[in-house]
Amino acid sequence: MLRYLERIKRGVDINEETLAFDVIKSVGLRGSYMDAEHTLLNLRSGEIVYFDIFDRSVGGSEWEDIYARAAFKRKELLQSYENKVPSDIRTRLSEFAERYQPES
Repeated sequence: MLRYLERIKRGVDINEETLAFDVIKSVGLRGSYMDAEHTLLNLRSGEIVYFDIFDRSVGGSEWEDIYARAAFKRKELLQSYENKVPSDIRTRLSEFAERYQPES
């Protein structure tokens, strides 16, 4: 998740290299960009962030696999979580949150 947030914070580079009009022109409307050298170089540049749960290398139902991996990752993260916020600050944050809860 942090990789994704760092990627968003960095922003999008828009220039002649990233727009790749020359590649678009050479490939055409029905061509494939996947085997273009430009694509291969830029897929590894950090512009695209891949998450572990979207690993398509395994068989089976894609969405079931994603849900299973996400559930496993969630459980793993919750088990290893250590709250490092001091208790007095947690108490103050809870009091603040209660004060501004919408009334039901």
